[in-house]
Order: sequence, then structure tokens, then C-alpha cells
Amino acid sequence: MKINFENTGKERAEQREREDEEMKLKYEEQTPSLKETKCLSFVMGENEDNKTPESLSPGKLKVTFEELERQRQENQRRQAEEEARQRLEEERRAFEEARQRMVNACFVHVVTQLLH
Repeated sequence: MKINFENTGKERAEQREREDEEMKLKYEEQTPSLKETKCLSFVMGENEDNKTPESLSPGKLKVTFEELERQRQENQRRQAEEEARQRLEEERRAFEEARQRMVNACFVHVVTQLLH
């Protein structure tokens, strides 16, 4: 039984390429804003005056997949921080309102006691 290792290696490489492409497509489907950013970076790259022949090659993007992922994570972190800040501010307001109601209730109670 003779195994052709060259064909097996090619098959594995092709399988790996297919899996990588499927993962990219799946990820892009899940993150539409990522697609928009890729398109925008590609369009912006075409409008620059200092083009090099290398930047004109088909399928070449100015922003890499890793950079886009880092930007997405950074935006997600900023959004989470902003939401946490807003929740904290709402809690502060609610606490201040409750404190003010307690002060008013105490004041009414003291005044009522003094009048009777």
C-alpha cells in the first residue's frame, strides 16, 4: 500500500484554507460593523494621493483583520465603561432623592411634634 504524501499535504492545506475562509465569513456575518469598517478603509485607501503600486493590488486592505478586531474590542470596552458610568450616575441620583425624601420626612415629623 503506497500513500502519496504530497497529495495528502495538499489536501490538508486546502482543507485548512477552506476552514479559515469559512471562519472569516462566519465572523463577518456576525459583525456587520466590521464589514463596514473594511469597506470604508478600502474606499479611503483608494482616495489617497500617495498611492504605491503595492496598495493597488486587488483584495489588499489598509486595515488588517487583527487591527479591526482590536478596534472592535476597544469600542466594546468603551461602551461598557460608558454604560457602567451611566448606571453609577443613576444610582447616585436615586440615592440623593431617597436621602432628600428622608430629610423631608424627618423635618415634617419634627415640626409635627413641635406643634402638638
